[in-house]
Amino acid sequence: AGDAAPPAAVPPTLEPLMASIAERLEKFDLFADERPSLAPIEDKISKLDDKLDRLGAGALDAAMVAQVEDRIRLLADKLDRIERSALDHPGLAPLESRIVDLVRKIEQSEQRLEMLPALERGMAELLAHVEALQAQQAAPAEPSPALTALARDVESLRRNQEDADRRTREQLDAAHGTLGRMADRLASIEQDLRGAPRRPVPADGPAESEPPLAAMTSAAVASATLAPPAASPPLVGPAMPAVTFGPAPAPAAAPAGRAN
Repeated sequence: AGDAAPPAAVPPTLEPLMASIAERLEKFDLFADERPSLAPIEDKISKLDDKLDRLGAGALDAAMVAQVEDRIRLLADKLDRIERSALDHPGLAPLESRIVDLVRKIEQSEQRLEMLPALERGMAELLAHVEALQAQQAAPAEPSPALTALARDVESLRRNQEDADRRTREQLDAAHGTLGRMADRLASIEQDLRGAPRRPVPADGPAESEPPLAAMTSAAVASATLAPPAASPPLVGPAMPAVTFGPAPAPAAAPAGRAN
């Protein structure tokens, strides 16, 4: 038996097509979502590979080679269309716009990051202010200086009013006692005048008229009358109790005039 003939080599026109297909398949490996749609193509490539092996084992037919080339070109065209459709996918445009928005927001956030120290200082001041307010509310409220001064003035006015009321009562008591003593004196004077003998009238001239008792009484009352009490400030504390006096003694009857 003679030696077996070596397998025929693949025509040179198929080599660049196969290399192009292999390169494009490597690119499609990056698109994981499109992998299921490439399964029929991979099956066709496997079948073409089997046919090429069979062609290499036997004699090459120009018609079969041409048919294989046409099929490989169709496969290459389909790969081109799939590649363009993958690049022009409708979901890529929204994705690209969202990426642009994210980039813009990141740039804006970087600008806002410069304001963070000022914001932190402001928040710390607000927190300290709130804590101070809470401490003031928890602490017992102290009277304000204005209220303290007002209370002190009111207390001073009350003491002054009490002193003025006491002095007024003392003066009224003194006046009442003085009037009583004057009434007693007038009564004693009247009794003395009634019991005294008449003086003789001198012959050389008219007798001096004795001052009437009414004039003496008015002079004595004028000498003993007290000055009215000073006006007291308006009442602040409790009102002064009313002072009642007993009935004044009735004035003594005027003595009858002397006979000429």
